[in-house]
Amino acid sequence: MLLKGVNALLEDDSFKISTPAAYTTRQVAEKLAVWIPANFDKVKIFEKYVLQCFSKCFQSMAKTQKARRENMWSTYHAVRTSKRYHEMWTSLLKHISAPSSPILCQHLGDTMFEDLIALHYPKSDSCSVTSKALTLEEMYGLRYAAGYIVRAMKKKNTNVYTSTQK
Repeated sequence: MLLKGVNALLEDDSFKISTPAAYTTRQVAEKLAVWIPANFDKVKIFEKYVLQCFSKCFQSMAKTQKARRENMWSTYHAVRTSKRYHEMWTSLLKHISAPSSPILCQHLGDTMFEDLIALHYPKSDSCSVTSKALTLEEMYGLRYAAGYIVRAMKKKNTNVYTSTQK
């Protein structure tokens, strides 16, 4: 999961721009890409901890989908801004003797969270929206309403224009 995020960051063109933050982020990501395969056990412990932190985001008992989604995002924000979460990333970066890189941590955290969202809320083909064609009466009604709005706006703007000319 972490290596996938690091590889995605290294392929992302927005981290190839010549700014100090992008350059530092890319350097740290390159170090991580080398370090991760050689330290698989430490990475698994780190990923497990991240999953524990993010699992709180999916524990909402809200009744509506909207409320569950809002709770998920507010919990995610609380987790990723917590002191403990930042300490976790700092300790990981100490293993590779890299400076703290908030952009890297944010990007990798987002990538890992997106993977969790996909696991908890898989896309379903049956959820696709299909619309039926309008009937002739519905089409005429739509055209009438659209024409009415255009005429009303034209009349209003004409009245405003002529009153300012006087």
